[in-house]
Amino acid sequence: MTREDIMGKFEKLGGICDCQSSRDILIYAASVEAKGMSEAVEMLSEVVLRPRLTDEEVTDAKMAVTFDLEDLQLRPEKDRLLMEMIHATAFRDNTLGLPKICPPENVMKIDRSVLFTYLKQHHTPSRMVLAGVGVNHDDLVESAQKYFVDRPPIWEKMPTLANNRNIEVDQSVSQYTGGIIREEADLSDVSLGPNPLPELAHLVIGLESVGHQHSDFVTCLCSQYDDGGRGQFQCRRTW
Repeated sequence: MTREDIMGKFEKLGGICDCQSSRDILIYAASVEAKGMSEAVEMLSEVVLRPRLTDEEVTDAKMAVTFDLEDLQLRPEKDRLLMEMIHATAFRDNTLGLPKICPPENVMKIDRSVLFTYLKQHHTPSRMVLAGVGVNHDDLVESAQKYFVDRPPIWEKMPTLANNRNIEVDQSVSQYTGGIIREEADLSDVSLGPNPLPELAHLVIGLESVGHQHSDFVTCLCSQYDDGGRGQFQCRRTW
């Protein structure tokens, strides 16, 4: 199923689709009229288990990533880089400390084989959750069986797409290390107008907290609220 096929089906169903990624999760989502639930599950399965990933699409994605990396270095706002640096420092060389932003030296190493190998190793039933809201549970299970179980992934039908090496998936638990990291950036040639940018120092400090199942989780959220994080307070919506 091509990208055009998927978008055409969503258009007919009056639906939308979305994909989001964070350091430890990928989310593929679809919203359609309830009667189109089965078709939505089918399209999600096509994206997750049977993507085309043409050479042209991979090339376009690499160009977009390269442009984004260049723009990131030149932008006066450093929020994304600060978040990258603080995670790398807090969990040095493990799990959450590994880069979310692609290192520039890795961009040109990525090809279809690398991507399909990643999908083969990570898009497996034990690492996957399918959830639905406003749908009949039995119908959702039936659609999941039909499209996620009975239909094989593309790398099983075409084994040459992925690397045959047995790459072990990291199952380790995050280890907090802490530390300090500094980086100096020369922005003397970057300006949004006739005047140069002022010399700025961007600082961020992170403290090890608790997981969402810990008895002190709500206490930590309240502490964050009192310390000035009012725009990020999630206690009411979480509980």
